[in-house]
Amino acid sequence: MAQATVSGNTGFIREIFGIIDGDKLKSIDFGTIVDVLGEGQIEGSATASKAGITDKTSTAYKNAFLKDLFLNRTAVLQADADNTNPSDSEFNYPSELLRFEFQDGTANNTVLFAANQQTSEVITGDKGQECSFPVGGSATARSGTISNVEIDTVQIKVKFDQFFKLNTSDGNRESTSVQVIIKVNPNNGSAVTVIDETVQGKSFNPYNRDYGIDLRDLSGYNTNTSGASGSFFPVVVSVERGNDVGDENTFNTMRLAEIRQIIREPNNYPNIAYSALRFSTELFANTPARVFRLRGKLVKIPHNATVDYTNGRLTYSGTFNGTFKTDKAWTSDPAWVLFDLLTDTTSGCAIPESELDAYSFYGVSTYCSALVDDGQGGQEPRFSINVNINNQRDAISLIKDVCSVMRAIPYYEEGTIKIAQDAPKDQSNPSALSFDYVFNNANVVNGEFIYSGSSSKTRFNVINVSYFDLQTQEIDYVTVKDTNSQSKYGTQTKNINTFGITSRGMAQRVGKWFLHTQQNQTETVVFETNIAAGSVLRIGDILGIADRVKSSTRRGGLVKAATVSQITLDNISSTNLPDISDSPEISCMLSDGSVETKTIASYSSGGLVNVSSNFTSAPVQNSPYILESGEIDAQAFRVVNIKENRKKTYTITALNFNEGKYAAVEDGEQLPAKNFNVITSILPSPQIVDGSDGTKAIQEIVVLNNNRPVPKLFIDWQSVEGASSYQLIYTKDNENPVVLTTQGSEYEILPSEAGTYKIQIYSINSLGERSASPTEATINTVGLAALPENPTNFEIEPLNNSQVKLSWTKTTSLDVEFGGACVIRHTPNTLSSATFANSSDLNENINGSTNEAILPALTGTYSLKFRDLGGRLSATEAKVELALPEMADELLVKSQREQTAFSGNKTNLTVSSNALQLTNPATNLTGSYEFASVLDFGSVFQNVRLKRHIKSEGFIVSDQFDSIPDLDARLNFDGAGSDRVKSKLQVQTSQDNSSFTTAQNLFNGSFSARAFKFTSNLISVDVNENIKFTELGFDAFLPSRTENKYQSGGNVISTPLQSGTSSSGLSVVFGKPFFTGTSAIGGSTTAFLPSIVIAPEDMPSAAFFELSAISGTGFTIVFKNSSNAVIDVKFTFQALGYGKGA
Repeated sequence: MAQATVSGNTGFIREIFGIIDGDKLKSIDFGTIVDVLGEGQIEGSATASKAGITDKTSTAYKNAFLKDLFLNRTAVLQADADNTNPSDSEFNYPSELLRFEFQDGTANNTVLFAANQQTSEVITGDKGQECSFPVGGSATARSGTISNVEIDTVQIKVKFDQFFKLNTSDGNRESTSVQVIIKVNPNNGSAVTVIDETVQGKSFNPYNRDYGIDLRDLSGYNTNTSGASGSFFPVVVSVERGNDVGDENTFNTMRLAEIRQIIREPNNYPNIAYSALRFSTELFANTPARVFRLRGKLVKIPHNATVDYTNGRLTYSGTFNGTFKTDKAWTSDPAWVLFDLLTDTTSGCAIPESELDAYSFYGVSTYCSALVDDGQGGQEPRFSINVNINNQRDAISLIKDVCSVMRAIPYYEEGTIKIAQDAPKDQSNPSALSFDYVFNNANVVNGEFIYSGSSSKTRFNVINVSYFDLQTQEIDYVTVKDTNSQSKYGTQTKNINTFGITSRGMAQRVGKWFLHTQQNQTETVVFETNIAAGSVLRIGDILGIADRVKSSTRRGGLVKAATVSQITLDNISSTNLPDISDSPEISCMLSDGSVETKTIASYSSGGLVNVSSNFTSAPVQNSPYILESGEIDAQAFRVVNIKENRKKTYTITALNFNEGKYAAVEDGEQLPAKNFNVITSILPSPQIVDGSDGTKAIQEIVVLNNNRPVPKLFIDWQSVEGASSYQLIYTKDNENPVVLTTQGSEYEILPSEAGTYKIQIYSINSLGERSASPTEATINTVGLAALPENPTNFEIEPLNNSQVKLSWTKTTSLDVEFGGACVIRHTPNTLSSATFANSSDLNENINGSTNEAILPALTGTYSLKFRDLGGRLSATEAKVELALPEMADELLVKSQREQTAFSGNKTNLTVSSNALQLTNPATNLTGSYEFASVLDFGSVFQNVRLKRHIKSEGFIVSDQFDSIPDLDARLNFDGAGSDRVKSKLQVQTSQDNSSFTTAQNLFNGSFSARAFKFTSNLISVDVNENIKFTELGFDAFLPSRTENKYQSGGNVISTPLQSGTSSSGLSVVFGKPFFTGTSAIGGSTTAFLPSIVIAPEDMPSAAFFELSAISGTGFTIVFKNSSNAVIDVKFTFQALGYGKGA
């Protein structure tokens, strides 16, 4: 951007518009945009923040911000440019054509250039006059006077009609120059030169330059009482040339285009972060799309926190005392973002800080800010939130979204709002397991634990997680898979749309967490406990459960008595004490409500347990205990819901928990194995028993693998109580046996192959000992060579006289569903004589995954078979017969016949012997006939059924050889009939009886239209053969209909009506009109009036009603009492008629 430099007066120059490109001059226009970036103070440029540039007025900060400003998806300044002194080539847009400023949203925001609201007016003065300076003469100044004392800025536009000098020797147009001088002469002083610049270049078109002058920079401005002695106003602004116009070959006439006086009203938008962008329209013809890479709102952070500006996490030193730093700071820690959202009085929930438990937020924050592997060779905070909330949202849903970022849930307890997080209790040792409370059958109501879980076959094993990629500025996805589950159960996909996540690594961890939960945390327990236990539990607590029913042994009860070193157990005769060699442990409740676990050193008579080291305090008498060993573990569950009951009990809901999941998700470690029961005796072999519903325990089925059907051998057996696993041995034909161990009671061989499989299954107890003998079975498999199953439940439903819906039970064969088809054939034969072989294809490519089809209504028998991917058909077809019904309850409104004279428009047709035929097939093999009249219902009606009527026959033109046009083409003689001619009846529809659709063939169909135009086409493919019509026509039907709805306020409703007390009655308008006839259909507009049935509610004795003005659109009703006075009665109605208006 060209800017003049005037010694001593540079402060007066505000903006000069006009570009000098080399020696070429051109005028340009600018657009200005103000963008609100946030409410409240924000950090600002992400690049500057990461680089530690804190002075937001510095050149380095402003340049760094240009790397974060994207116009139409392109950064203004390249990312690797030097922040202090970037080169011109590193700007993606010319710096002279852009101006950008930013304020971070303090109460004392600086006014940006585009935030100056202004009022302006052009003063008359010498507008448009030439600033002359003839050769040998003197300059003539052009001016204008400003008297308004509120004016603070003047904008002067100077115009050059052309700007070049003609070289007479070669005819080239060369550069010229003009000195522009602008002066301001206040009333209380002498003239001051504020602009003195030389414009040099060339332009063959008009060229404008704008100059801005801030009068506030001039001495004496504040003395501004216009006209008073010593006042600044009135002010004269003058423009003149500083050099003469030159010779006759110089074209640089200069004019004062206008002087505009401006009153600026600055607005600094306090507490709003905003930016201003001015751009040349040469860069952008339309307003460019703006994207800002920002670090957003400043929030309160703990007194002992420090922001790591490389990634936004917080680090802590010392102990948190519940207070916060005086100055807010930017952070991506979702815990304190949520805290700000809850407490902010301007854009948040305005909850007093005293009602929030800051310590629970602090505990969550420490887990969020810990560094973890980012999956790309680096580290990043475990949880970060980066989100732009730019519209008003429901508070609860927004709070839940923010909590979802950090696996947290909010809850209300003891008068404060807290958050609980799915995180390890000991962050320094996340795989360590410790219980917050223990339960066994002795401290739950009725000793009952109720378990539920999901089927392995329905669990998601492919997780797609979306996140916002800051580099591409697009939504991207990561996919996490459990390939073992995929191969066993097929693919079950879940798409997760995350909130506030911009890290690929974090999206990956979200996917792994969800996948882990789906595959491993599938069991829920619900139980009821007493007030002593229920009142101290919290959401997120880890419970240890020793359930005698599930573990097949008693490993828990109540403490009869205790010291810090010795515990007396209850019911010792029923308790299975673990062997000391197995390093058993006992967990007990202490007086402070905590659980402490100690290693058992020995047992003494009378149910005494001696621990290897003392408890912190003696366990509480009658409190629960549980026993564990390497042989059997207590089950761990995390509390997800606590419900207080009226009978002073609590219902607890908890989800199974494995402390190793944190390392499994973040480090890829295997989950530690758990044993929850102990059976040491040799177990019986498992039984292979078919299901009572006929399901085979061993069966070959087809499944999808990578979207292709493959055969699978599914082996299922009954679980053996106490079995820890099963050994499966199978042999195919004479191949080597395959030996494997599985924990489940089922196994799948994928893919299976055609042949004979011999199968043996052993039970294995917790000591690794297998059953004395196996269960054996043999099955012959066919692979994909098996025929598809026979279709079942093949049913037919007539839709109308022209269509039927066929339905059947969807195939269970995947090689039919994926790549196969349903094949439907038809024959006019009855059901008893119809076969698939004697039927013809009606539709042979119906998608194999569907279970219904709509096809033409044809009298006879429909047959169905499945066809698999290899082209094999079901062995036996399913059949269903249709005797084409005549539609009942419909009105024949028009039966039209064209015959005898055939008075409609004829093309290449003639009437002979009361029959319509081709005039001469030898010259024209086709002809058409347009019916004499249009069928017009007067308005659009739905479901108008049209049925064609044609009587025709083909005939030989002549049997005399001399009259045969093409004797060689003649195939039939001696009066043989013609079979090489055809005809069709076509219909066109119209919504307004003006514009008609393209003609379509008419057989028997339903339409929604107002008017119908009919045409018949006669066609012969042989000059020796002709066709004649003796009758052409159609039958038009409307279905019967019952209406009990009416129109009110633009809506159609069916609630009871109030008749009102108007003597003229209540006018009821039907929800949809009936057809009542026209002069051409029915003979009058009242030929088919609907019948009205009225059902009054609580009508007085001897009262009656009167109906009038019955039409196709409604009726009028009035209720009267025995004295013939109008009364108000609630009623419903039913109208019975024909047709449904659109």
